[in-house]
Amino acid sequence: MTKYIGLSIIIFTLILPLAGQNLGKIRFPLGDVQYRSNSNSPWKAAALNAEIEPNSVIKTGLDSSVEILWDTNLSSTVGPNKTVTMRNLYDETNQKQKWANQVKVKASTMNLKAKQRATTVAGIRREEVEIKSQSELYWDMEPLQNIDDAIILYESQKYPEAILKFRKVIEQGPLKKAAEIAHSFLILIYKDQANTTAMKAEITTLKADFPNSEILESIPQDL
Repeated sequence: MTKYIGLSIIIFTLILPLAGQNLGKIRFPLGDVQYRSNSNSPWKAAALNAEIEPNSVIKTGLDSSVEILWDTNLSSTVGPNKTVTMRNLYDETNQKQKWANQVKVKASTMNLKAKQRATTVAGIRREEVEIKSQSELYWDMEPLQNIDDAIILYESQKYPEAILKFRKVIEQGPLKKAAEIAHSFLILIYKDQANTTAMKAEITTLKADFPNSEILESIPQDL
């Protein structure tokens, strides 16, 4: 009997910290933002940097909002006149980031493979390229936009500049592999900017121009 009691105490001790683990912190409450730790607790004004408990709820008034910084380093914004359960918002935010990470990994892998193929072809056709570069028409050709330049800007979160370069990549070869990769990164940019309209438009274009793209497998069907 004593053995079972001891085991129960150990299990309870291990589970208790997980059950009470906070999900993140309140950031930038603006206007009327109310918080309660669970459905039975009283409402109180949300305080900057207050911990978000697992069963907590946030309520915003008119013209009010609050940003939540999660323990995963992701963030969410609760807009005006809403009542939101924090656990649901936490799970939803992480699920959305999961597909975005998958898209990023696939697009980056596709770009790496494309560069490897291009290097092989360049090695075979170097002499041909050199001959073309010396022709009288070469000076009139517009330099091709290197997609790596756009990706570097994306990684630095310089989104306006990145968008322009990704658009140039697409313009120079709408049905090439680089364009497929560019569309994928544009989807991620518009997601980060919370520009749902532009993101959906980009997804629609990707589906139309590259219906067999492996990127589409990672994008939720309800987007």
